[in-house]
Amino acid sequence: MPSAGSTHQECRNVLLDLRCGAKKSLADPPKQTFALKSCDISSTRPHLLLVGGSDAFARLYDRRMLPPLTSCRKRTAPPPCVNYFCPMHLSDRGRASMHLTHVAFSPDGEEVLLSYSGEHVYLMNVNHASGSAVQYTSGDVSKLTSFTPILNGVEQHQPASKIFTNGVPKRGNITARLAKCRKLIEIADKSLEEGTEYFYGIEACNEVLDGYGCDIGPTLKHDCLCIRAALLLKRKWKNDVHMAIRDCYNARRIDRSSFRAHYYMSEALSQLAKHKEALDFATAAQSLAPSNSEVAERLEHVKRDLAAAESERNGKPNDGAPRSEPRGGKVLSLSDILYRSEGNSDASQDGPRSEREDSDYDEEVEVDFETSISGDEEHDVEPNILQGSLNLRIHRRSDSAREVGGSNGSCGSPSSSSQNERLLYQPEEVIDMKQRYVGHCNVGTDIKQASFLGQRGTCFWCCSSLHKDTMQVES
Repeated sequence: MPSAGSTHQECRNVLLDLRCGAKKSLADPPKQTFALKSCDISSTRPHLLLVGGSDAFARLYDRRMLPPLTSCRKRTAPPPCVNYFCPMHLSDRGRASMHLTHVAFSPDGEEVLLSYSGEHVYLMNVNHASGSAVQYTSGDVSKLTSFTPILNGVEQHQPASKIFTNGVPKRGNITARLAKCRKLIEIADKSLEEGTEYFYGIEACNEVLDGYGCDIGPTLKHDCLCIRAALLLKRKWKNDVHMAIRDCYNARRIDRSSFRAHYYMSEALSQLAKHKEALDFATAAQSLAPSNSEVAERLEHVKRDLAAAESERNGKPNDGAPRSEPRGGKVLSLSDILYRSEGNSDASQDGPRSEREDSDYDEEVEVDFETSISGDEEHDVEPNILQGSLNLRIHRRSDSAREVGGSNGSCGSPSSSSQNERLLYQPEEVIDMKQRYVGHCNVGTDIKQASFLGQRGTCFWCCSSLHKDTMQVES
């Protein structure tokens, strides 16, 4: 606290100086301005402090390992943390608007709950040393969507870190549980074939994989993963495509010769506009099922998408004629900006576009406009109205311009040294999500807080910003 009579409001009890602690993505060093949004202290281990702010990563600090208290006038580098927490599909977005709104420990201190702005709620394990939590690195993020050729039944490089695991098999009547799982998978498969009730089909798969994943054999598990991936790609709720990619990855780990896993992975990557990667998986699917007409159609569809993307990037339409385009950016319509949602741009079959999806557009844009005034003022129909025209063009700002401009509030130097810093920086390992929770009543609002309920924390509640809805989700 400042001394009595002092005119300078100087805080001398700074526990964590995170003013330069935000990260654009997992591979980037922390040097962006960090705005604290939420923090929590473990009730079972009070020395553990969980912090969430203006990026996608929650940080766990051990107060016993922090440096001495400092003054706010002295800017220091962010201290090392015990763990980072972030769902894998959010770790490499690099979006300025992606930030946490609330973080919370479970009553027993073994789990954390994270809620994101314009996003969902995620549950994660705290103690990775016990093997209950799953960690990943920046290299694992790219491996998840990279096609790996198979030679003699063995992948050319090791698969990504142990991303998705199951617990210990349950004891009891295994025959009854398998019969129940087969029935649930039949329900999900029927939803996929009929093109209806995607939500209930996904819930049936969730019950099989989350409740009985250790009991079912690899064949049944593979089929359930592929069905759920297909249903997620059909439902197209926010980030369903990333959940489908996880399922396809796991299905490939079970059966590397599965054409269905390759097929749905290709479809998921197409939804993310990763056409080259989608082509690799579509080609592999055709080689595994050369007589399947749907696979052949998917391959041709990906080729057309790739050709259209390359033509657009080169400033030419598909017929090869040159086309003028401002500063190399993709021209966007106003509806693209208002209704674009990342990874899932199509309207959901389950309802209209939500406000949360609308707020997902966060890329930098530039506006070009031209005005012209008509010289025929004598024939104006209304005397006080000036006749003319306004031509408006909105386009994405190029990556190069974004790098040169830098980031507002950046604590580091300009981009002259950013490349060297990134090369020297060794990204931390991050704990991945254990479970994703999607609210039903508040899909059109922004979740502001998610906390555990009860002494055992078996349930939690969420509240949103606009409609003040609350939901209770059984974990």
